[in-house]
Amino acid sequence: YNHFDNRVGVTEDRLMLNANAGRYIRTEYLDATFGVDYNRVSGFSDTLNSTIVKFVPRFTARGKKMHASAGIGLYHETDGEGATYFFPQAYFSYDIINHIIIPYVSLSGSLERNNYNTLSSTNPFVSSGVAVGLKNTQRLFELEVGLKGSLSAEVFYQVSASRYELKNAPFYVNTVFNQDVMQNKFEVVYDGADVVHIGGQLGWQRTEKIKLVVGGDWYQYTMLTESHPWHTPTLRLNLLASYNIQDKILVHSQLYYLNGQYARVGSGSNTATINLKGLVDVNLGLEYRYNKFLSLYVDLRNVASQRYERWYGYPTQKFNVIGGLTYTF
Repeated sequence: YNHFDNRVGVTEDRLMLNANAGRYIRTEYLDATFGVDYNRVSGFSDTLNSTIVKFVPRFTARGKKMHASAGIGLYHETDGEGATYFFPQAYFSYDIINHIIIPYVSLSGSLERNNYNTLSSTNPFVSSGVAVGLKNTQRLFELEVGLKGSLSAEVFYQVSASRYELKNAPFYVNTVFNQDVMQNKFEVVYDGADVVHIGGQLGWQRTEKIKLVVGGDWYQYTMLTESHPWHTPTLRLNLLASYNIQDKILVHSQLYYLNGQYARVGSGSNTATINLKGLVDVNLGLEYRYNKFLSLYVDLRNVASQRYERWYGYPTQKFNVIGGLTYTF
């Protein structure tokens, strides 16, 4: 369950229920996942309700070197007049050389929830008006091929290429005068796109203490209506490092690079496209686990004190510190 509200009186409640059941039939495994995702938004003239129901049956077979599964994802949403979608769920991999080279191929799809909370979590400067006319994103026919494996007991890797289609994907654009006098917020435009993705990662891990991962992702968007996938990076590079001291003190760091972002400003004949500069950010963090319930943490963000714009018109804060505690029960 998640509750979300803002200062102008818009409230959103989301309730998610999921269940899974399965059984072995000799050496094969048959299972099914059932889920309900209910979302309610109030604070406007009408209360907006939306429900997504999913049912995903799947058959899985494993051998000494082979792993295969096949199923189908059935999704039904109540938005508007209601609609039902079917998405394939298939996977196959084969261990060619003793966990060193494992090629795989998969075909999948899904219906992804977009609500006020998820949109504002991605971009904290969105207008509350995005809570009206919410659309869920269809991720269609995602075909992925790749290689994965371990080069040694401590080194692992994965490389992949995929292609998929998006329908009703959300993109963020700066508001214009007739929407927002201050023009200091973002609205959401929904569009379709064909996406090609190439990515990979290389990691090193020694027991549970030290882990180092370097990775990258490149995307090519062919948009249906818009000229660019606004404020969506087409190149992402990252370096992650973590150190665990007796499961009591955890130190982690992150360095990432984003590029290939575009912003749309203005409207009509005055619309302009702005190519945002690439950005580099470095973050450090420390967590102290007092016991299995209570932990304290401090995060040092933007350690290099860079003044960049992840969202056009909003320069990111320079070096800042955030601390707090977590309690699990």
